[in-house]
Amino acid sequence: MAGALAASAFLVLAISPGAAHAQDTAIYKTTATAASATCLDEQIKAGIACHTVVLPENAQAAKYGRGWECADGYANTGIKCVKFDLPEHARISSNGNGWECEEGYADDGSQCTKISLPANAHIGFRGESWECNRGFVNTGKDCVPILVPANAALSFSSGGWECDTGFVRVGVQCAKLELPQNATQNTAGHSWRCNQGYVLTGFSCTKMELPAHGVPNYVGEGWYCTDPYQRNGDQCVTSKMSN
Repeated sequence: MAGALAASAFLVLAISPGAAHAQDTAIYKTTATAASATCLDEQIKAGIACHTVVLPENAQAAKYGRGWECADGYANTGIKCVKFDLPEHARISSNGNGWECEEGYADDGSQCTKISLPANAHIGFRGESWECNRGFVNTGKDCVPILVPANAALSFSSGGWECDTGFVRVGVQCAKLELPQNATQNTAGHSWRCNQGYVLTGFSCTKMELPAHGVPNYVGEGWYCTDPYQRNGDQCVTSKMSN
């Protein structure tokens, strides 16, 4: 008797209000009972039973037994799927239950309004706004040219400019980078470092004083001992001497 009731019963399952798919008031029909059964996409597992989802109109079974979801162009109102109208210059969004404006149009809440481009501007990557062309800066409503000083060029990483190699920024100008003796310009070209065997002392590079059998590090201001010597404080000693 109990088995017959289980095979024909219709169950109403209550799911938490934050569930991603519409299961709150969906009806499920018992179709199988198996402790280790894997339910199909059109079914949902309740305890040890798999229940077939009874779909509302314009809905489809969600994947992985997560209930049902509305077809594209329809919105879930709780227990049914209601068709929604698209405003002009809009398209169905990627999740299928809403709309988004076409590229070049902005969503003002109820319609898609054409974006007005100022001179020297283009539609942004997302298609919802505009941005200035390279070499121009956004003032809020216009795109004005970036003023590049001498010995500088437009920056590829930002919307401004940067000094050429061998020059440093000083306010709105580029001044030549000055190097002390025994120094080399860094790879970026806007600062310097002391050569191997020299250390920075204020604004100059001073030659390192090394113990016998000591050599400077290739990078940085440290030093090390050549084989078979080992560093012991400020000296290079053999293993026998260190004992």
